Amino acid sequence: MGTRNNMKRVCVSILILLAASLSLGAAGETYRNDLTLRKDGEVQIKSDVPDITIIQESRGDSAAVTLTGAARDRYSMTVREDRDGIFVEVKRKQRLGIDLFQTLDAHLTVTLPNSWTEGELSVSTVSGQLKIPGPLYAEEVELHSVSGSIGFDSLSTTDSLEIASVSGSIEGKTIEAGDVGITSVSGAIMIDKIISTSRSDVEVGSVSGAIKLPLLDASNATVESISGAISVTLPRTFGGRVSASSLSGSISTSIDGVHDLSTEKRTQTFAVGNGSASLEVSTTSGAIRISQ
Repeated sequence: MGTRNNMKRVCVSILILLAASLSLGAAGETYRNDLTLRKDGEVQIKSDVPDITIIQESRGDSAAVTLTGAARDRYSMTVREDRDGIFVEVKRKQRLGIDLFQTLDAHLTVTLPNSWTEGELSVSTVSGQLKIPGPLYAEEVELHSVSGSIGFDSLSTTDSLEIASVSGSIEGKTIEAGDVGITSVSGAIMIDKIISTSRSDVEVGSVSGAIKLPLLDASNATVESISGAISVTLPRTFGGRVSASSLSGSISTSIDGVHDLSTEKRTQTFAVGNGSASLEVSTTSGAIRISQ
């Protein structure tokens, strides 16, 4: 009986300590760095935290980096500021033994000024979810994730845009850029609107994830997948040649004004209107649907 009572006391003590630690972690100070960023400055972000948010809304030339959440003490944050821009790196601290706080979250938020429109943004995360909930304007943007999802509202660049994920999904509302490259190994790619602002290349590819592009407006576009299904909708103003090929998947089209249609083995090619645009869509085993 005495042993059982002792065990109960120990369990109660552990729960009290755990609750106290959670309360202290939630009520502790936020790690914040206020920075100055030129409109053409470079922003580099490397992070291990499970949640990353990038916002472009502050006035003037001030930027801010904040690390919040009950588990933020488990991470070390490095912030550097120089004439070229800002560098942010958040790493998880190495701990020995059992980590009782392994399920707790930490949140990295980077706020950029609205005046920052000619800079370059590079974000790299291992397993964290990356979110850009509002419009973001820059010269170049690179977003890389290993297993975390990437979600955004509107991305506009005067030059190139690159988004890559290994197993996380890529979802967004609008992309307006020059060269566009979007790749995923097993995560789905779903972007409501992609507009190429010049005669640049748009490349979207996935190994096994599905690709859904409700509006793809580009002069030269390539959409590829190994086993994922592909759905592409072209604007009414599209004029040019379309090529669709699949080794074992079905191919369906719903486009007005098709001419010069030819079918060779598992490839269909045809022209739409009189323009010079080009679209190539290919899969190995996934179905293809192209509409207008």
